[in-house]
Amino acid sequence: MANARHSNGALFLQQNAADTLLRNSSNLDVLLSMGFPKHRALKALVATGGAGVQVACDWIFAHVQDPTLDEDLSREFILYACPTGPMGDELDKYWQESLVKIGRNGVHNSFPHVTLCGFFKCKDEKVQALIRALENVLKKSETSLQNIGLDFFASNNYVGLFLEEAGADYLRKLSQEFANAAASAADARVEAHSNKQLHITLAYKFIANQFKGLEAMAKDVDLRKPCRWELRLYSRECRFTNSETMRVLYPFSPTIENHLQLINGDCIFVNLEAQMANKTSDGFFYGTSWMTGCSGIFPSTHVEKTADTETWTVHKVLSILSQQQSASDKSIHRRYSRGADEFHSIGYSSADSLLQKQIPGLPELSANFVDSAGGPSKLPPKSSRIAGVSAGRTALTVEQPKHRPSSPVLPPRCPVGAGHAKQPDPADRSTDVAAEDLYTKDKCKAVAEFSKIEVSKPKGQISVVPKDVQRERRIYIFRHAERVDITFGKGWIQLSFDEDGNYHRRNINMPQKIPKRPGGPKDFHRDTPLTEMGLHQAYLTGQALKQIGASVHHVYSSPALRCIETVSGILKGMELQNKLPVKVELGLFEWMRWSQGGLPKFLSGEKLRDYGMNIDREYKPKYLPKDLKQDEKCNEYFHRSNRLVSSILKETSGDVLICGHAGSLDGISRELQGLSPRGMTDFVGIVTKVPYCGSIVLEEISSAGVWQLIEPPYPTLTHAPNPRFDWRMLVN
Repeated sequence: MANARHSNGALFLQQNAADTLLRNSSNLDVLLSMGFPKHRALKALVATGGAGVQVACDWIFAHVQDPTLDEDLSREFILYACPTGPMGDELDKYWQESLVKIGRNGVHNSFPHVTLCGFFKCKDEKVQALIRALENVLKKSETSLQNIGLDFFASNNYVGLFLEEAGADYLRKLSQEFANAAASAADARVEAHSNKQLHITLAYKFIANQFKGLEAMAKDVDLRKPCRWELRLYSRECRFTNSETMRVLYPFSPTIENHLQLINGDCIFVNLEAQMANKTSDGFFYGTSWMTGCSGIFPSTHVEKTADTETWTVHKVLSILSQQQSASDKSIHRRYSRGADEFHSIGYSSADSLLQKQIPGLPELSANFVDSAGGPSKLPPKSSRIAGVSAGRTALTVEQPKHRPSSPVLPPRCPVGAGHAKQPDPADRSTDVAAEDLYTKDKCKAVAEFSKIEVSKPKGQISVVPKDVQRERRIYIFRHAERVDITFGKGWIQLSFDEDGNYHRRNINMPQKIPKRPGGPKDFHRDTPLTEMGLHQAYLTGQALKQIGASVHHVYSSPALRCIETVSGILKGMELQNKLPVKVELGLFEWMRWSQGGLPKFLSGEKLRDYGMNIDREYKPKYLPKDLKQDEKCNEYFHRSNRLVSSILKETSGDVLICGHAGSLDGISRELQGLSPRGMTDFVGIVTKVPYCGSIVLEEISSAGVWQLIEPPYPTLTHAPNPRFDWRMLVN
């Protein structure tokens, strides 16, 4: 017994000594005592927002394969003022409802905030000094306002709330004082917003026909509700400022060396220049994991676009108004959004974000259009966002905001991630869009282009609302469905054909039948057919068009077999396969830069008819092989597509259905809207996001002589990936 008491006492003293060491040592000291190099320890602590030793350790272990782990890369910081309390709840409600009822615009990449400075860099070893500088600025502040008034303002391309002068002056002064303190204490050069109009943006980068709805919803925001304000200091990784952030929907395990593992809860940075440099194949992205820092290729179907702020870190939250918060305010914020300790603890339910929002006026769907629950697709129920941290991780403090509705398509408004990660401050005049993307003056009155905005509130200006105009014809443009070579790899030909050229179906998703080719199976290498799933995708798409009563008078397709099979499947779903012959047009083939080795050996119209396709015998293609050159520039592809569709529209009447490639959606529609061709980088960025059977709808505005994009009146197509199952896993 004595020995037991002595053992228990020794254990107590040992634990007490360890606790005393932790209380009297900084996180950095503890990490250094564990043997971590100082630069890694500092980088981990800053990246995780000082969430604790355990989280920092997990971050380091997760990034051991990160090639930049030991590089001196300072993070970028930014300071926001954020409304909370009842007013914050009111703005949250607007954010959610505007997305569901009207659609996404530029503001949905952030949450309600006022930008107080531009992005600036701070070395890891200076971050604590920067935080103390911010705290001291607020302590020395002479005035503590009880209220900051907000004033509603809207123009034809912007909706927002401007801060009344007293509150704006107070925040501008804080911004300047913080800039001075940061330079002195942390050697950080901060561009203070001390001479700018401060505002909360409610909508920008939207199309003209969304303005009325956005303005009406914004006017319903009750500006009389009490508001508490917070200063929030965020940071982001500087090497991903020009990348898009994708959220992982489904895990993915590498099968070859250059594959990137996808982990639940992770985000992937996709840089367009790296995408082109690594020559990713159709259906794959090249990106870098936020959780691990590793890079590689991965299937695009496993991710979706998310707010860049998902990967931001919050370093400090300070109340600047109403120092005594009410007990009902549960906005205790996480320091680090999702860390390495959550690799296997966070699941992601994709149903909420993948279901299309309700479409006004859409007829009730038949039994063929039910979701996995057995009923028509519905909006996700509103429930609190779950922060999802690992059990036992006491270093990461989380409390769930009760007022926050669940919506994976919206970034969280708490400091998990906030603000415009890549979007410049709308108040900065230097971020105005280039003039080449504006409509000509005579067309600008009818259609508003997506554009970055210059926010300035001229006194006495009246909001300009585009007038409704009569719309006539429609153009439906589709990308082809799932292709065999992407699903099964380039080796599918060797797998599926014997020495005599006979086709053998090796997987039930491989096509049941396949056309005979004059050049033998090798001709499929650059002119692939669809999978059985692809044929079903096309058929379901046609059913959706039939369901809404879509009227199609002319059908055009790229000569690629995958496109012809897709459009035939769409027509079958519409029950028009025997009524509308397909006009095969070479000019609809993809950008020639993506067809290395020149044009594939396409099947002739006669061979396609023998295969069972309803091909128009009378149609003569407007483009011949000699017209498509291998060195075709990006802008030349846009011009080619525009000349072709303009010629088609002149020769036809009624609605037109076109089936092409991922680039066809932007290539065909861009100049029809009165816009200049995109640059190659922007074009590639759009193309990589177009899924199988992705589509757009254009409506004519005859009074303006242009066409405008509208929301497709039919549901989109989404399904989960289904990797090959190996039964041998059960043997052991």
